[in-house]
Amino acid sequence: MAGAKKEKKNKLALNLASGMLRFVIDIAVYAVAIIAFVYITRYAYNFCYQIFGDASVNDALHAKTMTVVIEEDESLMDVARMLEDNDLILNRYSFYAKLKLEKVEPRAGQYDLSSDMDYSEIIKVIK
Repeated sequence: MAGAKKEKKNKLALNLASGMLRFVIDIAVYAVAIIAFVYITRYAYNFCYQIFGDASVNDALHAKTMTVVIEEDESLMDVARMLEDNDLILNRYSFYAKLKLEKVEPRAGQYDLSSDMDYSEIIKVIK
């Protein structure tokens, strides 16, 4: 009789521990999912703001001006990469998307650009 009660208590304790472990794992999975969702939506918002908003690298007080040269055979992504490498744009992929959406082909030449210019201003200069 005592063995049956002990076995019943052990089974109850095991079920309780198993339930608690499942609960903790569920909370951890939901927390990771919520954090991932927040980071993904934040990135998506920033990416879209760079394309459709007036995002620039610096404000007018901290702007740097630079002369860039666009060669005749450079692709849109090459131009975007060069501008990002020179800290004139925030993200080459969002700039590339803006160029594609506006169907802009940059002209070859030498241009003076500033880090306080938004994407639309840069595009007006290089097209």
